[in-house]
Amino acid sequence: MNSRRLGASLFLALLAFIFLHAASGKFLAAEVPPWFVEQFAPTPIGRMPWLLTTSYWGIASLELIAGVAAFLAIFRQRFRAYAFLSAEMTFAALGVGLRMSGRFPDAAALFAYFSLTLLVHLATSREEGPGRERE
Repeated sequence: MNSRRLGASLFLALLAFIFLHAASGKFLAAEVPPWFVEQFAPTPIGRMPWLLTTSYWGIASLELIAGVAAFLAIFRQRFRAYAFLSAEMTFAALGVGLRMSGRFPDAAALFAYFSLTLLVHLATSREEGPGRERE
């Protein structure tokens, strides 16, 4: 295993832990927490109660998909693109939600996570290419 693949695998392990931990907490609680409702009450999402519930479980589902994909990608290269793309989508969705609810410093952190994940994705997506020798 080359260093680029090892680095990507370690990063994917971190993503798997983060997302699976977050998703399991949401699914085990089995309800939309009051803080989520309060945070989004003044936003367009809060004006439609069904959208609050849909948004919460949508985020939980994205986290679960990203976590499972990241875990599988550690062992199977073919899942790597799915893992990175689902992680990027999840970070983007979380960042937009935080921005919408006025939590700007937290939103900035999520966009930094998105950017880092995108950079690792791009840096590790092409291990071979024109003019490169196989490592």
